[in-house]
Amino acid sequence: MKVITTDYAFGLKSRTLYSTASIFFSGSIEGTDTLFLYGDTDQEHEVALNITGSATFPNQTHAQIQVSSNVLPSATVITVKSGFKGFVPLYESDTQLILFADRDTVSTFWAPTIASEHSSDPFVNYWSIGTNETVLVGGPYLVRSAVVSGTELALRGDLNATNGLQGTSLTLIAPSSVQSLTWNGERVSLDTNSKSKIRTGKISSTQVFIQVPDLEEIGWKFNNSLPEIQADFDDSDWVVANHTTTNIPFPMYYGDGRVLYGCDYGFCENVVIWRGHFNATGSENSLNLSINGGAAFAASVWLNDQFLNTSFGNSTNNANVIEETDEKFDLPSSALLIGQDNVITIVQDNMGINEAKPINDDAKSPRGVRGFQINTGNFTEWKVQGKLGGYTNYTDKVRGVLNEGGLFGERQGWHLPGFDTSSWISRNLSAGIPSSEAGIGFFVANFNLSMPQGYDIPMSFTFLEPLGQPYRVYMFVNGWMMGKRVANLGPQWKFPVHEGILNYHGENTIAIALWSMTPDITVAPQLRIAVDGIFKGGVNVTVNNPS
Repeated sequence: MKVITTDYAFGLKSRTLYSTASIFFSGSIEGTDTLFLYGDTDQEHEVALNITGSATFPNQTHAQIQVSSNVLPSATVITVKSGFKGFVPLYESDTQLILFADRDTVSTFWAPTIASEHSSDPFVNYWSIGTNETVLVGGPYLVRSAVVSGTELALRGDLNATNGLQGTSLTLIAPSSVQSLTWNGERVSLDTNSKSKIRTGKISSTQVFIQVPDLEEIGWKFNNSLPEIQADFDDSDWVVANHTTTNIPFPMYYGDGRVLYGCDYGFCENVVIWRGHFNATGSENSLNLSINGGAAFAASVWLNDQFLNTSFGNSTNNANVIEETDEKFDLPSSALLIGQDNVITIVQDNMGINEAKPINDDAKSPRGVRGFQINTGNFTEWKVQGKLGGYTNYTDKVRGVLNEGGLFGERQGWHLPGFDTSSWISRNLSAGIPSSEAGIGFFVANFNLSMPQGYDIPMSFTFLEPLGQPYRVYMFVNGWMMGKRVANLGPQWKFPVHEGILNYHGENTIAIALWSMTPDITVAPQLRIAVDGIFKGGVNVTVNNPS
């Protein structure tokens, strides 16, 4: 979409007839009506306006700039031809300043407000409310503040230091009373042109070397996180799922009258685990389950300790996602305990509630088991467990209600900094679950970072293996859930983790809950830390990662 402005007033007395270029800034700088236009390089741009004042800048000689004063009566038309790159003053006089830059260049410009030195107005830094003074600064990655004290302009902000020693070229449009400039407290020399309000300078830079650990070499520890399928697992303290009514306006499809919706029992977020008990007679050979976990969900099912299958919330070619499945699971006779208690365990992912729509109460779509039936006999009891404490009594109030789910490792705090993993086995994340089984395991490791002070260095945790492996990962960094990878669907493979979550000057803990969904298929996550940029001048960040 392109917006063409007409009859646009800028500064104190000036007005355009029209402009096909976009407007980055309009205002008055030291009484000079200033208009800063920009546009895409592959397009031609045109502005028509009445120019005023005595020109202080030579007539345009740039091959891609055309100035015509005889096209429209009482108006000058300035055309920027397609292909132009960079920054250029289109017209400069003692009353007007018209500027243009291509889209990439204008993204490096900032218009920080200048607060009055003597004002006590609480809105003194708000443009048009507490102040109408500003400067234009081009070049830095970010300008955080600008303060004029006497004849000195003090700028604070960040520089893109990714290119090392090249430094940052700076363009400044400021009142003539500004005679000197500092950047983050360091003096910057300005080249001045007595005929122009535009001044230039260069902010020097220093080479910094950033080293991050190889996550293959940090000493991972592993532990099984699915004891719920073992015969000796005790679920006596789990919530009994015995409701026969629900406030959710979508009924169960089939079953015995019990409602198995997670939110009805206080478990609305992330992984929820269901355990259905029944006494086997030997005639049981199939189980029907209808499961709703939201678009692109998954649910893995076990009979006692034997894996049955995973129900995927997507089509067979991964092209479409669905929020609900209805499937038949074969019950192998070898897994049945005749005359004894048997358990169906369902590990169900929750992809969140649907967006609201004007019809069908779609946002109230249930998350849980919407139908359950063995070919013969009935379930004696259903139990359910989600995150520790549920959505009303969850324990980690710092990280919030959405941080954790109902995996055994999460309920035990394995993802938190300081958890003792000394008794766990050593196993790299890239080795996956032992014996290539379907199951869930926690991989935990510690690593140190030592980043230079005074730099903002964004980093990401990236998965490098090709898309398609049937697994899900819940990635915790210092206890915070910072990434969920659905490896058979994607496209999420890069997860930024910022300073404050990461301790840039000390020890960090990474915990990966790996859910392998299909047996005998290679599941080998290749996790790395990537440095996404180096910016000098970042703010100080406080770390709060409770154990």
